[in-house]
Amino acid sequence: KEYPRLPKINLSRSFLPLKTLEEALFSRHATREYNPDKNLSLEELSTLLYYSAGIKPQKDEQDPIRRFYPSGGARYPLEIYLVIQKVDKINPGLYHYNVKEHLLEGLSFENEDMELLKEGLLYPWSRDAAVFFFITAVWDRNFIKYKDRGYRIILMEAGHLAQNLSLLCA
Repeated sequence: KEYPRLPKINLSRSFLPLKTLEEALFSRHATREYNPDKNLSLEELSTLLYYSAGIKPQKDEQDPIRRFYPSGGARYPLEIYLVIQKVDKINPGLYHYNVKEHLLEGLSFENEDMELLKEGLLYPWSRDAAVFFFITAVWDRNFIKYKDRGYRIILMEAGHLAQNLSLLCA
């Protein structure tokens, strides 16, 4: 999905070094202690988006295009929207992650829209986060092939993508 007429923000392709899977698994834990004054860097956001939902480099031209999470039938119905509040060099607003181009597309910069989205968050302490990730789906991409089973497949994919985000944050 793309929004061709909206403003674009190119994301860095200089990704931060990643830990090993073992290090990420051992350092991953639930917490309720956050620093509301901390900003994310553009490189941190770029690394999170690329390795959680981005397109893997192809080995050769015959290699099919794949992402960093599994998808039933390689349909890739998931879309990522972000509410950015505190990321260096990016204005607060609602953005769409364009996977093909590895860039953000600005959808709204209205404070009223941001407040409405924040009201939908379950935990009040989560409203101060630097970024909120909303995982949505283009349901017809899966339903056309898998009918009612497409619903289950989409939920599993969203879980895989969310786990990637969680491990990357660790």
